[in-house]
Amino acid sequence: MSLELGLTRRRAFVTGGTRGVGAAVVEVLHEAGARVVATARSLPAQAVDGVHYITADLSTARGCADAAKSCLDRLCRRSESVAVGQEPTVVGDRKHSS
Repeated sequence: MSLELGLTRRRAFVTGGTRGVGAAVVEVLHEAGARVVATARSLPAQAVDGVHYITADLSTARGCADAAKSCLDRLCRRSESVAVGQEPTVVGDRKHSS
């Protein structure tokens, strides 16, 4: 089954991305052309080539901060910032969800 999601050059951050549904989401997003960063408490047994994995415990403030910094460093230029679940705002000369 082929599914065109229009994700080429889009960026994706997947939590719990090393097992089960999270791992499947990582694979689909990557195959659809997205630049993917995935986080989990441990690295996957079999990593998807081209996906950046972050080991972090997101149940702690430190783990969240470390994962967020690593994700932003990997996926965003310095003038950009992204936050999920908020209204889009203008950062620099581009519109982003932040």
